[in-house]
Amino acid sequence: MAGALDGVRVIEIGDRMASAYAGKLLRDLGAEVIKVEPPEGDGLRRYGPFPSDRPDPEHSGMFVYLHGGKRGAVLDMAAAGGREAVDRLLRDADVLLHCFRPSEATRLGLAPERVEAIAPRCIVAAVTTFGSTGPAAEWVGYPLHAYMGSGVGYRIGEPDRAPLNAPLDGADLQHAAPQVALSVLLALLDRDRTGRGQFVDISVTEAVNVSVWGHGIARVAYGRHPMIPRGGRRLASRIWGVWSVADGDYIIQTQMERHWHAFLRLLGDPEWSQDERVRGIGLPAHMRGLTPDDHAEVMSRIDRHVGAWLRSRTKAEIWK
Repeated sequence: MAGALDGVRVIEIGDRMASAYAGKLLRDLGAEVIKVEPPEGDGLRRYGPFPSDRPDPEHSGMFVYLHGGKRGAVLDMAAAGGREAVDRLLRDADVLLHCFRPSEATRLGLAPERVEAIAPRCIVAAVTTFGSTGPAAEWVGYPLHAYMGSGVGYRIGEPDRAPLNAPLDGADLQHAAPQVALSVLLALLDRDRTGRGQFVDISVTEAVNVSVWGHGIARVAYGRHPMIPRGGRRLASRIWGVWSVADGDYIIQTQMERHWHAFLRLLGDPEWSQDERVRGIGLPAHMRGLTPDDHAEVMSRIDRHVGAWLRSRTKAEIWK
């Protein structure tokens, strides 16, 4: 079947998950994506899972997931021949997608102004931890820094303890990559009107800020509301937080109503859970309708009963 981006060619360079997943999203929409790797192989080839748990760069589950369906090229960007080959690719490209800080992009010949001189219609999309402008543009960063710099980390954890990191590489995969892909689509639409490409500059920190914490920043910056403190286990439209178990701590998240009801079934649908105030917490609208007293009562029941169930079991038992 024809895709929305049939006929669009994307050159993807770099080994960050944000750029890799953005390339996958564009490929899934029908674009031809050419993944450029260095001679030693892309860094994401070191990520598992691997068949039989034996590390093998040719069988990295992460690499296959992110790059399956893309075309490949092996080029040494540090050598003149590699740079010339990339230049030839760019002349026929619609999009250059990379994850390099400004000085790295310049060193590799991928600075926006140089690409524009070679291929005026090519859109350059860069995704970095802190963006390509400002005092932190040259800082090396990872999802951990994006979560902390965006204010998300400030909200996670117990009030009297240090802030915690959010899960895994979600800053790159959940937040930055979709914003990169969407921004590229908008730039392609603009090119249809103007005939020229442009520079798409995505900061992972800002992407997380807007996706997760944006409403909070707006409240603080413009509404002059105080920063919301860390709340530990919190009851929103679901159960979400860190709980004590027999041999340490365990994260429980019931993201949707069906997850919450499945969790109650796991507990045996106990009598205390038959209260509609409890059963309905998988729905945001239900939570907004609870009075403060109802909210406190529901939280008390969950703390008491769910907490006791978890404390009586080990992490392995709960996982099983």
